[in-house]
Amino acid sequence: MIVASAVSGRLISRTGRWKVFPVVGCALVTAGAVLLSPLAPDTPGWWLAGAMAVLGAGTGLTQQVLVLVAQNAVGPADVGTAGAAATFSRTLGGAVGVAAFGAMLSARLRAGLPPGQDPGELLGTPEKVAALPGHLADTVRASYTAGLSSVFLLTVPLALAALVAVLLLRETPLGTRG
Repeated sequence: MIVASAVSGRLISRTGRWKVFPVVGCALVTAGAVLLSPLAPDTPGWWLAGAMAVLGAGTGLTQQVLVLVAQNAVGPADVGTAGAAATFSRTLGGAVGVAAFGAMLSARLRAGLPPGQDPGELLGTPEKVAALPGHLADTVRASYTAGLSSVFLLTVPLALAALVAVLLLRETPLGTRG
């Protein structure tokens, strides 16, 4: 994410063109969510790392660029307000998204656990889960990855909607303020 954000910033400064970055970024976020949606306990670590890199690169190509676009769309007196509004909107959306996805993950996780079991006794660190009896540890892992898989699956249409929204933006030339 950091590398993609830095590279896109440099390229935007050099070329003055910005639209390609959030378009590619939203496409990468969509691809990353698709790659992470079939998550299972036996998903290889290299697959997870690659899919997370795709998702992170997409986020890096999108987030700061859209703040820049908001700042560029207003006059010099309103640059701070536009940047703050864009950042606030992103933060609020992130908080709502974390709460909604967290609730979905929690519900899916609890639904996959054996009936009558206290989730507090089963969940915790990977070491705690590994210390459970074999079949129970496998059930917890399967339930957890099924919940995460659902979250990534729900992310796909949201990322596609963001891609459509970015495609509808008109690329305006970047101004220089001195």
